[in-house]
Amino acid sequence: MKQSVHRGMIRLLLTLSFLVAPAIALAESAESGGLFGNIQLGGGIARIHPSGLDVLDDNQRRDNPDNKARKQSENLILLGAELGYAFKETGTTLALTLDTEGPLSLSLGHEVDGLGAVILRARYEKKDAWQDPYLVEVDRRRTDTESRGFAVNWEHILGTRAQLVYEQMWVEVEDDLSGQFEPGLRRDGKDITLGIGYTWDFAAAGVLSPRLSHLWLDRDGAANSGCGYLAEVQHLLGVGRVSFATRLEWKHMEFDAIHPRFLQTRQETSYGMSEMISLAAPFGMENWSLFSFFGVAKTNANIRFFDSSSLISGAGIGYKF
Repeated sequence: MKQSVHRGMIRLLLTLSFLVAPAIALAESAESGGLFGNIQLGGGIARIHPSGLDVLDDNQRRDNPDNKARKQSENLILLGAELGYAFKETGTTLALTLDTEGPLSLSLGHEVDGLGAVILRARYEKKDAWQDPYLVEVDRRRTDTESRGFAVNWEHILGTRAQLVYEQMWVEVEDDLSGQFEPGLRRDGKDITLGIGYTWDFAAAGVLSPRLSHLWLDRDGAANSGCGYLAEVQHLLGVGRVSFATRLEWKHMEFDAIHPRFLQTRQETSYGMSEMISLAAPFGMENWSLFSFFGVAKTNANIRFFDSSSLISGAGIGYKF
C-alpha cells in the first residue's frame, strides 16, 4: 500500500538534506578515512488532503469513502542523522542512517578502481496503518506495519557515472482486519524496486541525476498487488556557501485485480516537487549549516478514496563532523 504523500515528501527532503553543501564535506571526510557524521534538525507545517489510507489524528473517521477528505494542517518534525566510519586503506565505508519518516538503514560500501562502488543496505521500518481503512461512519483503529529488507547500489559502474539500484522489502501488517474480511485486500507481501540512473556534472551549472525505476508490489491480496514506474530527476547546485537541491518525481501504478470495496481496478499517478536551500558555515560557524525547504505532492487515482495532496514548508539546522 502506498505511504502517505506528505510523509513521503518529508523522507524526500531528508534525502536532499544529505546531498547539499554539508554532504559534500561529508564525502570528503569519508574519502580521508575515519569517523564522519551529519545531523539535521528542523520543523515546519504541512497542509494535507489525506487519502483514505493516511493515518492522521484528524482522519480517523470517513463518512463517505467517495468524498474527498477535508484539508488538514499538521506540524512537522524533521530529524535525520547519519554516522559512519571510512576505512581508507581498504576503500570500505560502514554507515548507520535514520530519520523521523524513513527506514533505519545500516550500509556497507566498498569501492574497487575500474569496477565502481557497491553498497549493501539492511533496512527496517515501522509505521502506522489502519486495521481496516475502508470502514465508514465509525472511528478506525490503528495498527503497525513493519517492513524489513535490503538494497544493493552499484555506483560508478565500470568507471562511468551510471548507477544500478535493487531493493526488496518484506511487508507485514500486524492486525490486518480488511484482509481478514476480504482476502483480495491482504497487505502482507513484498515490494521490489529495480532502477537505473546516470549523473551528469556540468561544473558551474550543477549536477543532474535522472533515474528510472520499475516497481513491483507482490502482496497476498491481488487488489493490493501491481506494478508501475517511477521517474526522478535531481539537480544539485552550489554557489559559494549556498547550495540548492531540487527534485522532481513522477510515479504511475496499476494494480492487478478489482478492488472488492469499490468494484474497480485501482490506478493512480503521483507527482512531486521539492526544493531545499542550504547555507554552510552561517555567521562563521564551521561545520554548521542552515536550511529551508518547500515541497508539493499530489496523487490522482481513478478511485477518489486514494486521492491525496500535500504542501509543506519549513526550516532547520545541520551539523557535520
